[in-house]
Amino acid sequence: MVKQDHSDIPHIALNDYIPSNHFRTIVPELRAVPHGRPEISVVIEFSKESTFFKTVLPAFYNGMMYIYGYVHDNEKLKDIFSGSMAEEYEKRHISLYDWKDKFLVVFENGSKTMERQFIVSVEDVWNLLRNCYHPTEI
Repeated sequence: MVKQDHSDIPHIALNDYIPSNHFRTIVPELRAVPHGRPEISVVIEFSKESTFFKTVLPAFYNGMMYIYGYVHDNEKLKDIFSGSMAEEYEKRHISLYDWKDKFLVVFENGSKTMERQFIVSVEDVWNLLRNCYHPTEI
């Protein structure tokens, strides 16, 4: 459901919604393990040309196109996931897509019937991944 016309997608500061001190990455093998109740699933999809693997991410993530993680709920996320966006609240989801010079952030309700899209800077994602919690080994 990604929009084709990108000119009207608003920009946000990622740290307002996904602060690095409230975000943790997980290894792909742990995706099926239930997460904490106040956490929201996050998937970051990288382009093949991404430099994040050499500059930001732990070595064991090298070559992965997707980074999985969880963010603790906060007031900004509660604002996003209100009204129709609150359907099946526990299953809500956030995706970030690498567009080389920026990232598209998609907040999707749990019933997958509604979403909100925003643009964030590459620097915002770099800061998130540089300063969040990563597993120390797999």
